[in-house]
Amino acid sequence: MKKISFLLLLFLSLFNGNTVESNYQHPVFIFDFNGVLYKKDTKEISQFIAESMDIDPAETKAILKHYKHLVDAKKNEKPFWTRIANMYNKQIDAAWLEKLTQLNHRSYIPIAGMQEIIASLQKQGYHLAILSNTKANNAHLIRNLEYDKPFFPVLFAYEIGVKKPNLKAYRILLNRLKVPAQQCIFIDDQWKNIWAAQSLHFDSIHFHSPEQLIKELQKRGIHLSGRSKKISYLF
Repeated sequence: MKKISFLLLLFLSLFNGNTVESNYQHPVFIFDFNGVLYKKDTKEISQFIAESMDIDPAETKAILKHYKHLVDAKKNEKPFWTRIANMYNKQIDAAWLEKLTQLNHRSYIPIAGMQEIIASLQKQGYHLAILSNTKANNAHLIRNLEYDKPFFPVLFAYEIGVKKPNLKAYRILLNRLKVPAQQCIFIDDQWKNIWAAQSLHFDSIHFHSPEQLIKELQKRGIHLSGRSKKISYLF
């Protein structure tokens, strides 16, 4: 009889409230930036350069490619654009450079629906982070415009010295977060980055659209209702 009572107590202890609660954790959401939260559209920039330099729009692609390398190297932009203008017998001034800066700021466009998802997760108290391969010039712009404000940490490849899908990038992220990979939901639009995350046991979602992301979250018991109460997530 004593043996049966002991086994019954042992059985019940495995299913008490403390044990069940320990299996639930609040997930940490890790987002890619380009292609998930925002998209970059350089059409206005290309059109502005083509019209002001009186050149074919196709030529601006090569110019913008060199420009990106220049900014990544943190060099002064004005001499570059002055040389480009001289090539086409044009002149630029401070107003022209300011216009280019404004267009560059407008080139990052929020993916429709994602801001609402982020706001809902944030309101419910979830921890949000970014792991992105965004280059230095765009990263500076993102920070200046405070697009990274709801997220911490925000890790850009050029700052941590390694890009996704290198596993070291994910390990650096986990070290900053101080949580296991199993407690993270990694969201990216590139399969190679998803596969790398999965190899480290991240719960991963290959992003296609906000609507698809909402469905994936619902499968995990996470509903974007806007309520302030956190939703438990079973691992």
